[in-house]
Amino acid sequence: MATNKIPAKIVKNKDNNGQYRIGLIIALEDLLSDPINIEKEIKQFELNYIKLIVDLKRLLGDTKSKKINNPKNYWVVGLLLNNFSTNNRFVIVNYADAIADDLNISKTYVRFLMNFHTFFDKNKIDERIPISHYYELIKKFRKLKKANIVDDVIRLLKEYADNNNLPAHKEFRKILSNMLKTKKTNNS
Repeated sequence: MATNKIPAKIVKNKDNNGQYRIGLIIALEDLLSDPINIEKEIKQFELNYIKLIVDLKRLLGDTKSKKINNPKNYWVVGLLLNNFSTNNRFVIVNYADAIADDLNISKTYVRFLMNFHTFFDKNKIDERIPISHYYELIKKFRKLKKANIVDDVIRLLKEYADNNNLPAHKEFRKILSNMLKTKKTNNS
């Protein structure tokens, strides 16, 4: 028997000791449909969510630092985010907002991490390429895919890395835009 997903919202509340705790808000009718099991699932969700945040913080380290982190760690973060959002009984309507708040990063960055995992196979990620370059690639991924040049862009990035000649990510952004313009012009 398939179980319907229950819409829910993650909230933070202060307990009697002044500590913040996460919780879920769900519709009363969903709770009343199976109160004992739903209550257990909410408690398990809360424990799993806390573990997720701890794991994500460990993997991301200090996201504000300038050091180049292994892009495969970011892929794993995306994997964890995507798996958590799909592998529980609840559809979290404020998922990106809650994660962003708990990790002290932007909602846009949470979406990037999820897309990074979705759009790339882990074995195709080159550790020599900074995450900022992948960020630029993800921002234009749908356009690049529509133009059928994703593989060309990845090959170009690897060529830059092989030649120890990676452009700055802002320059790479311009390169991507030019590749899209060229492809559009050639197809016209």
